[in-house]
Amino acid sequence: MSNQHLEIVPSNITSNGKLSYKNGQPTIQLLIGAQDRFIVPGSVRLCGEITIKKDDTIIPLETDGIRMNERLGVHSVIDTLSIFSQRSSQNIETINHHNRFMSSYLSVTQSQGDFACHAYETALRFPNFKAQQLGVITNTQGASASGGDSPNSFCIPLVSGLFLGQEPIPLSNTWGVGGLLVEIQLSPDQNVLFSADNSDTNLLDSYYELSNVRLICEVQRPGDDFKPQMTNTFTYNSISSYYNTINSRNAVLNFNLGLKSVLGAF
Repeated sequence: MSNQHLEIVPSNITSNGKLSYKNGQPTIQLLIGAQDRFIVPGSVRLCGEITIKKDDTIIPLETDGIRMNERLGVHSVIDTLSIFSQRSSQNIETINHHNRFMSSYLSVTQSQGDFACHAYETALRFPNFKAQQLGVITNTQGASASGGDSPNSFCIPLVSGLFLGQEPIPLSNTWGVGGLLVEIQLSPDQNVLFSADNSDTNLLDSYYELSNVRLICEVQRPGDDFKPQMTNTFTYNSISSYYNTINSRNAVLNFNLGLKSVLGAF
């Protein structure tokens, strides 16, 4: 097999290349077209730049007390991750409350060394809240005096059962899923940003903004000895997330999971 790298920009990108929940772009759609190749699952990454703003022109100062979750970093902006077949529009996998899921997932899959080192380079995660505030929220390096922004770069994996699998994902129209549509619902600004002193004065107009967003992945072309199997079924792993709030000391929560062949739960 021969490997190639793909770089895909959102199909619903705006004219200025910026996406934000506040300005009416809560969805990122990334289309991996049908082709006679396989996706290497572990290679899928969402890359881009993020800027935190106090309002449309001003970057927050340290005294404004604006923060975001330092243990999640950029992962906190993804509310829902959905993956569809491009050919049939069939839903392959949907993870609701993806950021809540990642708060549990990251703590059990990364070591303290990873968290203290490369995590702040890839996902803007910091072990210390003040370091995250100064390095991401109030980052004014290269910012102009008139309020120009200085975005922070990120490159994070899209954690899902499909992309965590070991088997390559066939994209073919005849012996695969017929291409993939990856759809990301952004989390509201008030769910990402919060106040360090419990005051919402500086949060009234604050928001986050994504720019230069793209999806990168590695694909493999089958070898000459590859014999495709024509089948209507595709077996894969998926992640299901559930969230509810207990408002009583004697609450009983019932979930109809509807799952089989479960590998694990937490």
